[in-house]
Amino acid sequence: MGNPNLGQPVKNKHKVPKKQWDKWSNLARRVFNDMMYSMRPSMQFAFHHPSTLPLAKEQWQTTRWNAAWSAAEAVKGFRFESATKLAPLKTKWVKPAKRKTKRKVRRGK
Repeated sequence: MGNPNLGQPVKNKHKVPKKQWDKWSNLARRVFNDMMYSMRPSMQFAFHHPSTLPLAKEQWQTTRWNAAWSAAEAVKGFRFESATKLAPLKTKWVKPAKRKTKRKVRRGK
């Protein structure tokens, strides 16, 4: 079952350059927006080591932009519907062949 909202247009909330925005599928656009939202400044604690000091606002903005961009590029050619309709592998289990061992021949002294 696919997501019924994937076919609807996605708003360019974070001002991605139009040339790049048009290259991405709706899924990639949604991934970008979702990553930007999930990495908002108040969520730095979820992505950093507890003893690390929080980054400055501008540095965190760059980090979240790069992470969201990478995630959108990773799913750029992926089709959501095809992932839900994967057929199970139809490989037949084959019993391994028995090894033929040579018998040791005892030779007298």
